[in-house]
Amino acid sequence: MLLLRRFAGQKYKSFLVNLPSMEGRIIVDPRIMVGKPIIKGTRIPVDAIIRRLAEGLSIDEILEEYPMLTREDIKAALRYAADVLSGEEVIPLVSKA
Repeated sequence: MLLLRRFAGQKYKSFLVNLPSMEGRIIVDPRIMVGKPIIKGTRIPVDAIIRRLAEGLSIDEILEEYPMLTREDIKAALRYAADVLSGEEVIPLVSKA
């Protein structure tokens, strides 16, 4: 996965999330949706797709709601979410008794 970096005096640039399984379907651009990961060519954030699935919508229902998406776009959103979560480190806090 490519990371977005900005050094002093440089502008943010858009980039494609570079994971072979996503084939460039997810893009992060600070000028679109405040830099949220979106489906390339749309203004549909990945989290909106994941949220619809969590609400119980089927892929077919999501495709009806967002006719510009494809089944592969939805799968890429799921893969993106899984990859982000798999890289997350959780450090449990232990309270003093």
